[in-house]
This record gives sequence, structure tokens and C-alpha cells, in this order.
Amino acid sequence: MRTYQARLDISVDANAALRHYVGTFGRALRTLYAQRRAGKLSARSNLIRHFALTSRQFNAVRITLDAAEKSAREHLTWRC
Repeated sequence: MRTYQARLDISVDANAALRHYVGTFGRALRTLYAQRRAGKLSARSNLIRHFALTSRQFNAVRITLDAAEKSAREHLTWRC
């Protein structure tokens, strides 16, 4: 079996921008998850404003969380 790895040759500025975006994405994802677990209907506009996201970025956060939750539910059924 072989595995492959891609290494990006990017500038320090691009690396900093990517790290900032990843941090924002992760915080938005965890916030949306916490709101769902607390039974709160998250106001899309509030999260977009709070994290300075575009609508498309918010959709990516929501879809990522939906997929993670679906995967976790399916994994629970495998233990039977």
C-alpha cells in the first residue's frame, strides 16, 4: 500500500491567512454544535455577523456539522 502527501509551498502571509481562516471556521463549527446541543435554533445571521462569515462560508460550516452528526449516528448503529 502506498500513501501520498501533498506539501504546499506557500508564503508566510498565505500561511497566516489560512491559519486564521481555519481557526474561525473551527470556532464557528463548535459554536453551532453547542447551540444545537443546547436546543437553541441558531440564527444564521447572528453567526454570520459574529464570525464575519459569508453566507457560503456559513453553509460550509453547517454542512460540515451535518455530515459529522450523520456519521456519528451511523457509527452508533454499527455497534449492535
